[in-house]
Amino acid sequence: MSFIRPKHTGTKLADGRLRTQVTVGGMKHILVQRKGESAPDFWSRVAAFKEGEVRKMPAPGMKIAQAFDIWFESKQSKLRESTLRSYKWVGESYIKKLFGTQRIDKLEPIIVDRQLSTIEHARTAKLVRDVGRAFYRYALKCGWATRNPFELADPIPYTPESRQIITAAEADKVIAQANPRFVPILRFMRHMGLRKGEALNLMWSEIEDGWITLSESKTAMGRQPIPMPEICEGILAQLPRTSVYVFPNIDGMPWNPRTLTSAWHEACDAAEVPRCPVYDLRGLFASELAQRIDKDTLRRLMRHTDTRTTEMHYIHVERERLQRSVNVKYKSPANKDKKI
Repeated sequence: MSFIRPKHTGTKLADGRLRTQVTVGGMKHILVQRKGESAPDFWSRVAAFKEGEVRKMPAPGMKIAQAFDIWFESKQSKLRESTLRSYKWVGESYIKKLFGTQRIDKLEPIIVDRQLSTIEHARTAKLVRDVGRAFYRYALKCGWATRNPFELADPIPYTPESRQIITAAEADKVIAQANPRFVPILRFMRHMGLRKGEALNLMWSEIEDGWITLSESKTAMGRQPIPMPEICEGILAQLPRTSVYVFPNIDGMPWNPRTLTSAWHEACDAAEVPRCPVYDLRGLFASELAQRIDKDTLRRLMRHTDTRTTEMHYIHVERERLQRSVNVKYKSPANKDKKI
């Protein structure tokens, strides 16, 4: 499949063909666009050439730090920017520091266990192990190693901390205090359950006859058509169509995710509600629907592949409803004023 490598840069020859330099293992290679070859096909050939040269590199003597850089470069056009930032942070902060000077074909699982045990937070240690496992899978394909020490290392026990998400009353209060330019997108996320990136990059062309089909989503299931509730249709009806994006900034482009997060936190402060991720709106959406529909239907609306994901992360019981149910069950007329 042809694709453009955003990290590759090239120059144009006098006849208009592209020319680029590829460096693999200290060796420089010059590639020139063939006559009749499109630019996407050229960059695809450049990527394939680099991949082939990488696989020819001998494993003996290669350090993990060098191999990690090669693997990370191979992921530049295949992963989302946020995922790349996470991989880079893990590589620079942990994998290179803990294992970088060791030969890639000599790393032992017991060394991996020992080094991961030095990481203070279990969640971070699990992330390092997951990235290292993916990195070594690439090393196995290239023939740099004969086994995956991160795969063979002991599993890291980690249970996500349970945290009460924002309630419906709190969410409405925060949205009311938000900057007016962000109120429509926050209300839309509140009643549609979209992820932040999906809402920011939503395009008018993806909306038709009350249905949304996301072309760019986290999963394949996320690209399935989903119906819009009437309240969301009302929100869209009030928006001007000044851009191909539904919620653009003043330049007609999507807002930076950090800008939306900052606006949300400022609204939380103004509403005197503890700061929480704007992602809580998605959890609130699922929690409200969970009271009225079955799990499989909820899974489809949340665009999850497995109902276990929906149950584990998104079905929360509102504090108010839980407290009310406890009071109704255990309070009697004789002690109705007593606190449980």
